[in-house]
Amino acid sequence: MNKAQASVELLVILAVSMVLIGIILVVSNEEINTVNLTKANYDAQYTADKIAKTAEEVFSAGTGTKKQIFVSIPSGIDKTKTGITNNTVRLNINGTDIISEAKVELTGSIPTEQGGHWIWITAYEGYVLVGDVQIETDKGSVYSTIAQDATAIENIKIINNTSGNATVTVTSTWSSSEVSLSLSENSFVVGTGSSYGINLNFSSGSTAVGNYVGELVFDIDTVDGSKRIVVPLTVEVIISGGGEPLMIFPDSWNLTIDAGTSDSNTFQVCNTTDSKLTNIVFTSSSGDAGEWVDPIASIDSLEGNTCQEITVTINVPIGGTSDTGTVTASDGTNSDFISLDVSIAEMADNFYFDWSTVTFNIAGTRLRNWTMGNASSSATIVISRIIVWDWNESDQDNATLRGVRFNGNPEEWSGNAGAGEWMDNTDFSIPTSTNYTSGNRLRFNAVVNDDGEYFRITFEFLDGSTYTTPVYYSAGTPDSDPPIIALESPANSYSSTSYDVTFEYNVNDAISGIANCELLIDGGVDQTDTSITEGVTQSFSKTFSSNGSYVWAVRCTDDYVIPNTGASESRTINISTNITAPVVALESPIDNYTSGTYDIDFEYNVTDAESGIAFCELIIDGAVDQTDNTIAEGVTQTFSKTFESNGNYTWDVTCTDDSENSNTGTSGENRSIRILSLETVVIAEHTFPDTSWSSGTGWLAPWNYLGDTSITNRETPHSSPNHLRLRRDTGYAERSVDLSSYPNARLEFWAKINGFEVLDRAYVRVSSDHTNWTTIKTFTFADSDNQYHFYSFNLSGYNPSGEFWIAFDAGMNNRRDYFYIDDINVVQGGAVVIP
Repeated sequence: MNKAQASVELLVILAVSMVLIGIILVVSNEEINTVNLTKANYDAQYTADKIAKTAEEVFSAGTGTKKQIFVSIPSGIDKTKTGITNNTVRLNINGTDIISEAKVELTGSIPTEQGGHWIWITAYEGYVLVGDVQIETDKGSVYSTIAQDATAIENIKIINNTSGNATVTVTSTWSSSEVSLSLSENSFVVGTGSSYGINLNFSSGSTAVGNYVGELVFDIDTVDGSKRIVVPLTVEVIISGGGEPLMIFPDSWNLTIDAGTSDSNTFQVCNTTDSKLTNIVFTSSSGDAGEWVDPIASIDSLEGNTCQEITVTINVPIGGTSDTGTVTASDGTNSDFISLDVSIAEMADNFYFDWSTVTFNIAGTRLRNWTMGNASSSATIVISRIIVWDWNESDQDNATLRGVRFNGNPEEWSGNAGAGEWMDNTDFSIPTSTNYTSGNRLRFNAVVNDDGEYFRITFEFLDGSTYTTPVYYSAGTPDSDPPIIALESPANSYSSTSYDVTFEYNVNDAISGIANCELLIDGGVDQTDTSITEGVTQSFSKTFSSNGSYVWAVRCTDDYVIPNTGASESRTINISTNITAPVVALESPIDNYTSGTYDIDFEYNVTDAESGIAFCELIIDGAVDQTDNTIAEGVTQTFSKTFESNGNYTWDVTCTDDSENSNTGTSGENRSIRILSLETVVIAEHTFPDTSWSSGTGWLAPWNYLGDTSITNRETPHSSPNHLRLRRDTGYAERSVDLSSYPNARLEFWAKINGFEVLDRAYVRVSSDHTNWTTIKTFTFADSDNQYHFYSFNLSGYNPSGEFWIAFDAGMNNRRDYFYIDDINVVQGGAVVIP
């Protein structure tokens, strides 16, 4: 062989090699692209779900609650199609919409630059803001307590974090004449990066008592656009000698706080008497949240009809869990307390994690440099142990985990662990508002990026909460193929003479198992099976309810870590069974019959040539009144009914056969009947035979009650064993009844008043829409004889055309003032008779 020939052969070999390398590169690039697209979609879905879930959490916690979260924006995002609309978070990734819907109205924006971002999620009145909090108030609400004929001043600030000045216009919704509100300013400008406060001046009159509410509205124009913030206002006026001598306002504190942090709140300690109170000492409950309260200085002297502000500070230790407790104020004779309800945020709530920065070392035994951090600005996170999952599902090298490192520290754990085994690492603390990327590492004893391995990590924190990461794929290709479904029977366009049909199919998946299969009828899910065997006949059994043509198919989802779903062809099935309805003939009463009694017998007969009769129904005014399922065909059948009031009614009878199709027939006529009787009809009653709020008959729902309201046997009911008792100015009870058939109904009850002073009141109110109320009786000091009296009121003038509400409302100033009610009846007909 000469040199020329050898050179030619070498060139041929090189050319073939280059072609093969090119093919391998093309195939590899396609597989890498598939992995990247799958991961991008998964990351986008995780981000959208995280935003929506956090929005629901802060909204549930109340106006003003905010939380900072870390989100990852993958490559391929379309900025023009990504954003917040109504309650939907939408990310468009490589032309695919990834969405998540929250159960609350959303506004704001999503970052659109690839990579990790911190964003705020903030709850406002009626909606949640996604994105940076640019401008806000320092208070979510204002609560003030004052005495009668006194003044109080509260302050509220606007905080401007925008890049320019904010122009603010302030208006108030306040209509009370007994308590007035004036603002120190109605418009002002807040410079960028600063705050500005205004005073709210409240003045109470000599007859003011109880709670007065309104709203403060801030209309704000900034470089970022316009915004409105609404702040609820509440003023509580206390009466000298009208309540407990020593009172605290507000009387409860519900807060959410990070473990290891503190929070403070102000309260008013008030002397409601004309005399001075001395040596008021504050004590906290033990064995609960009260132990977290800092000592509170005693009040040496508190003049009559005055209040003094105190500050309560709670310090929650690391590892603390949600708890309740009390803070009690006492001068040795008089006392009141604050109820504490402390919800501790879990460490997992503030932890964030991002796979986008992760890499393998060249050998493929070390997975490193993921991002994790602490979103809290006040609480430290402590990782106490971890689990790594899933790599063994595809790994061919029998790799085990040998070491874990955080932030480049010496290994937090070393040993030999398989997938799904807990590792008790050295407690690792992440300070507030800190993230770590470089130096986070999992070390394996064999290569774990050559067989399509994938990974999840579960972190457990010192407080017992956990966080599980999304899935990370190594260099392998994930399962992206859906299951393959073949329909077996019935054949396409099959006609069934039975409503009971069995649908048969089989399913296969080359890589994964089958998580579930669904029977689809006319495009909707009819039923689901989670126990699937591949490669053999599977079936769904369904009972149709009516004849017709239906489209059916089967859809199956595999059990891969990111599930794949496949659907079969669609087939048509026709259901055709007995469709002949029964024949119904009305007998009596005749059309337009007038009855002098409420008791009526309705007679009819029914026949069906093909089937038996399953049941018949008496129809009164178009609605089913009663049902009979023991029907004899061809002979007179009877429905007996007792009407509850005089009036004009229509009646008919419908019957349904016992065929699979359940055919229903009617008489084809709608007869009229007039009831004209002098009998008294009891529409609803409650004699309080027990302490249940659902007792009594004829009502639409149980009693809705608030405040100092109870059913009790104390203080001699009118009729044993119990009666309804309302006290103070908080007692309230309401209940509704259907008066659509009773235009001349009456409300009758017995009532007893005890302990009333000159200004005390109690009310009986009615409403036809639960919004506009009419007072039909006001009880005063003149009625306070501690004796039961009978009362009767005609309701015809208050629009009793449907659901109708009756309410008893206390307006007294002391829990020793009593409003009792017993033997309540709503009736129509007859005469008013005092028992």
